Amino acid sequence: MRRYTTADGSVAVVAAVVGAAGPPPAAFIPPVPGGEVSAGNLTRIVATVVTSAPAETLTMKWSATRAELGGGGGGDEAVDLLANNFIASSSITTRNLVLSPNVLAAGWKYTLRFDVDDENGAAAAFLSVQENQPPAGRPVQLHSIKIRVESAYGFSA
Repeated sequence: MRRYTTADGSVAVVAAVVGAAGPPPAAFIPPVPGGEVSAGNLTRIVATVVTSAPAETLTMKWSATRAELGGGGGGDEAVDLLANNFIASSSITTRNLVLSPNVLAAGWKYTLRFDVDDENGAAAAFLSVQENQPPAGRPVQLHSIKIRVESAYGFSA
């Protein structure tokens, strides 16, 4: 079994079947910018799968856990992706996962897991996300700036 961490922080795990006809599959999930999801928006996540095995031997499945930020909880909790309209996609067995608006609870970090199996082995990819929070602290002062722009245009035929 091998564990890979990319420069962008995404993680993938690969395990090969002994005596397999080809290399094990690979699974990757591109990171969400900043690892934060806007509460009122759909969040579309698309995993990438690389396999040399026949398509009929390929199975995929999404799962999730969550942990309280700041470590105040008792460890990771399982999240039922199919309950309470957590996902807007119709399945957890495809490369595509769509999180419904307003499903991530504030103060929690969610870890999405994408598992892939085929006749040559297994792979898993992980993505951590949390709800985007408005800025906190002192109010920000904005100052207006006036800019005068003059441009000359010339056209010829």
